[in-house]
Amino acid sequence: EPHMGLLQVELDEPRAPRRLNDAVPVDLETICLKAMSKSPERRYQSAREFADDLRRWLGGEPIVARPAGSAERLRRGARRNPRGATLTAAVFGLLATLTVGSSVAAVWIGREQARTERQRIDAVRAGEAAKRSAEAAQLAQQNEAAQAQLARDAAESARTAEEKATSLAKSASDGRSVAMDSLSALVGKVYDRLGDTAGTVKLREELVQTAIDGLNRVSQNAEKDASLDRNVMLTHQRLGLIYIDAGRTADAIAQFQRSKDLVERLLAADPGNAILERDLARAFGKLGDIAYHNLDDAAAEDNYRQAQTIYESHLASDPENVPARDGLSITHNNFTRLLERQGKLAAARGHAESSLAIAEELAASQSDGRFQRGLVVTLGRVGLVCERQFDFDAAERHYRRQVELAEQLVARDPANSTWLADLSITLQNLSKLRERQWEFRDAAEMSRKSLALAEAHANRDPENAVAQRNLAVAYTSLGDVQVHLDADEARDSFRRAIEIVKEQAQRDPTSIQKAADAIEFCSKLASLESRAGRYAEAATWIRHGQEQLDRLTAATGELQVPSLVAWKAASVEELAMFETAVRALHDLDAWRELPPAVQSSLERLRAIDLARTGRHADAAGAAEKLLMKQPPSPDDQAAAASVYATCVRAVARLAATANGGAAPLTSEQAAQRDGYSRAAIEAARLLFQTNPPVMHLEYKIVEFDPLRTIPAYASMLGELRHEATAGSK
Repeated sequence: EPHMGLLQVELDEPRAPRRLNDAVPVDLETICLKAMSKSPERRYQSAREFADDLRRWLGGEPIVARPAGSAERLRRGARRNPRGATLTAAVFGLLATLTVGSSVAAVWIGREQARTERQRIDAVRAGEAAKRSAEAAQLAQQNEAAQAQLARDAAESARTAEEKATSLAKSASDGRSVAMDSLSALVGKVYDRLGDTAGTVKLREELVQTAIDGLNRVSQNAEKDASLDRNVMLTHQRLGLIYIDAGRTADAIAQFQRSKDLVERLLAADPGNAILERDLARAFGKLGDIAYHNLDDAAAEDNYRQAQTIYESHLASDPENVPARDGLSITHNNFTRLLERQGKLAAARGHAESSLAIAEELAASQSDGRFQRGLVVTLGRVGLVCERQFDFDAAERHYRRQVELAEQLVARDPANSTWLADLSITLQNLSKLRERQWEFRDAAEMSRKSLALAEAHANRDPENAVAQRNLAVAYTSLGDVQVHLDADEARDSFRRAIEIVKEQAQRDPTSIQKAADAIEFCSKLASLESRAGRYAEAATWIRHGQEQLDRLTAATGELQVPSLVAWKAASVEELAMFETAVRALHDLDAWRELPPAVQSSLERLRAIDLARTGRHADAAGAAEKLLMKQPPSPDDQAAAASVYATCVRAVARLAATANGGAAPLTSEQAAQRDGYSRAAIEAARLLFQTNPPVMHLEYKIVEFDPLRTIPAYASMLGELRHEATAGSK
């Protein structure tokens, strides 16, 4: 609304031009940000000053404007996030500690090192004096007993000096270690507090980057220190988490890889150190997560396996080790989602149940809310695998409990953004289950609740890429349900989701996940438009998807993700099909010069179009022809079943119109409907029997909606699901 726009102008910091276009020169961006600063004293004081600086930039001269420093950016973050004002004050205190403390530490360490060096020199001199005294005693052979005692006294003095020097050096090292451990703990505490607060991505980045700078400054004035290296390593891990939230995938990978390299170096010097091994396991886990989201299953599995090995080795020697149990539960969860995506459901369920057993014990025995949150996440993983195995009752039990626990956490702290996001996702899980059970209106209601939570989180934290992706997924999840209820509403939801992921992909052009999201959502819209006979619009969305893939390829080099390579090839044929359908869908002669694969796609599209437009006899003939191919492809089988199902709906609608709305079907109309129903059910049975994975996506096939009220169809599907579940065990 207009007043909201004015408030944004008044209160929100302007977006840096280079975030929108990284080709903008740094100095020009600095000039623009100074001119638009919310603080009058930081702006140019006159138009002439502004013009003079622009002229300097155009002439290649140094400009007067300077970028805002860390402290200034932190102050701006505090203005944007009033709830975090107290936390920001803690950050300012921390920054003062880092700035002054690191300098003081450097001076103190330098003094201690100077004192140590003086003591070492004294020890050397004393030793030399002892040597000279001994030589003198030997040569003079006079007063032998006294000279010998003098030599022993000198040697003892040297030993005492060396011990004192060693003690002072150790004191300096211990003091430095304590200082660095305290500093790292303070960074971690403030970081964790900010992590659950919306609108603090930039604030956290400034905090952690300043911590790294402070640690590096101290390290330049210190001898090699393992505790210092570990604190630097932990800070790199925190910065990696921030970059994930900020949607900077490449930067996140670099930070986690850096932390992994550091901890491996520390372990080489201190093998078997349990704390360092857990640090390494966490690094493996995060690198595995990034690989998973980038669709690199092999790398994800390798990283998860190495993390699992570390945690299991710790539990073998100490079964009650809480950090190791928590880490192993998280790793089992990671394996669950990876194996579920690969269709290895039995193995996925094994990992899910192992994770659940640990998470239940930790949530019951530990008061920290993160263990309750761990249980919430785990229940979702278990429910998903149960759902994929058609164990809907078990899935619903897990999802209902997940929602209940998530609501309890939100009630404990309504402003905790992490817990709000969890509640949104739990409602999505339950919505997806209801959709799979054909309860579309119930599913839509839950999806709207999930969307409201995701929208509130994303609006409060616009710089958080994870929150923005959750919002896009919430929109598309609602759209998935709406296609069964209202195509126009579904179209609006999908378009909103695409707008969000396109913006995120532009910010993070190397992110495979964001490009894959954009392509998936474009494909959903293309299918929606195709079902409505809007083939030109469908072609437009396929082109949008291709553009996203081209941008990803340009940013990353050669495309290597198998699923995206396959989509790229299929999209070329699909685009040709839609472009031909616009001008010549029913002109078979116009197809003659097209590739065979495109001709087959057009045959299927034409058969569905005939059914959609009421030409039932022609549509049934086209469907029969598809099934007579030797052998029919899964696409042929799905198209034939869709044609017959569309005819079922069309007959019922035409009969209702002809019979005055509520009047029953005539015997002829009923016979026609039943014939199409039997043909549709048999075609669907053939599809599911020859291609069991398609059965998991049955609820997404909108054309099958008319069959879902027919008991024979539900019975057939139940039998096949039972057979599939028994076979997987």
